[in-house]
Amino acid sequence: MRWLHRNKALTRTAMAEEDDAWAELIASMDKMDAAMASIKRSADSDIDFVKLMLPHHQAALDMAKAQLIYGKDPQLRRLA
Repeated sequence: MRWLHRNKALTRTAMAEEDDAWAELIASMDKMDAAMASIKRSADSDIDFVKLMLPHHQAALDMAKAQLIYGKDPQLRRLA
């Protein structure tokens, strides 16, 4: 019975960690969406491209950081 109780505690801990990881990933996407939505269109598609790519790539960096904190898979951690 003691093992079962300990196993449930570990499961709750793992689930909380997964929730934290998911929350960080979603937060990075929400931040990106807000940043991209606030960008005003210019008359130059080159400028617009760069202005939109900056928050897009910042979100990728934020997601990679979350992967390094919470990820377990060695290949995905190397990718991050």
